[in-house]
Amino acid sequence: MRVMANKRTDVFPHTQLTWLSSQLDDGVAGLSKAREHVMEVYREPLMIYVKGSSFRSLGDAEELVQGFFADRLGREDYLAEWLSSGRPLRRWLLVGLKYYLKEQIRAKKRGGASLEFDPDDDDMDHPSRIYNEASGRQIVARAMLQAEEDLRERGFGEHWEVFVAHHIQERSFQSIGAEHKVDEKRAAVMSRTAARRFRAVLRELVSWPGASDEELDSEIRALCG
Repeated sequence: MRVMANKRTDVFPHTQLTWLSSQLDDGVAGLSKAREHVMEVYREPLMIYVKGSSFRSLGDAEELVQGFFADRLGREDYLAEWLSSGRPLRRWLLVGLKYYLKEQIRAKKRGGASLEFDPDDDDMDHPSRIYNEASGRQIVARAMLQAEEDLRERGFGEHWEVFVAHHIQERSFQSIGAEHKVDEKRAAVMSRTAARRFRAVLRELVSWPGASDEELDSEIRALCG
């Protein structure tokens, strides 16, 4: 998966798990920040899911996702429930969205609306797969931004530039080394240093309470292929 991180943004100082936990302990202001983060990262993937599923017949995907956020994230305990769920956040949100959309279907039927689709048809693999891919793009982009910020703060900005040149721009270490006035072997070492930080940040961003190393590896494979 190739993602070019070309703009700065606010990123987590620690891990998604510890950051969200601390925000939820910080009262109304912290809860608001946690909600904003979830909406920023998952709004587009959830919209893509709706557009690719039978639920698209319910209406505009953006309005449906915004309605889901307003309903679920509007509950003070919704993210706290995720922390005790033992599920990755992306799965928690997708399951929650499905329940929300089925609630909308039942409400429409009670109101006398005639719906010509069966929401059980949504159990196909394709909508969930494209949701995972979209979530992966968002999370990888955020991991790129945070890893760059971390490395630059520690004085390893050039290591990040070498990493990007090799893995994103697909340039050889020989060419990159000449540009940075280091030999090919040193360029490879610099890239590996940045790659280790990127992988660590990525693991942090997909973590959830109680996740094992094997589960985190599986989650990253599911998101990044």
